[in-house]
Amino acid sequence: MTTITRHLLAVEPDAVTTHIEAGQQRLIRLRRRALIAECRRYATRARRARLRGLLADIRSIGHQLDALDPTAPEATDVIKAATRLMDSIHRDLELCGA
Repeated sequence: MTTITRHLLAVEPDAVTTHIEAGQQRLIRLRRRALIAECRRYATRARRARLRGLLADIRSIGHQLDALDPTAPEATDVIKAATRLMDSIHRDLELCGA
């Protein structure tokens, strides 16, 4: 503790306490802002990663449909599965805010 702080504590303890509390509040605000920024940064990264995954799924569906013989008996099952997956991807895109 510095001499000035000791003197102030002896003369005006409330002023020192107020100053310390204000400093702590500033620290808390700075930490809070840093945490919010960090959360936003991670959310953006996660969103981008999720969108990349969805794009890969869309490409995969396209390749499967291109390779599909429309007259084959399993064609209807593949098309139904692709439709369900596309609906799921659409919902995920809406959740990602895309």
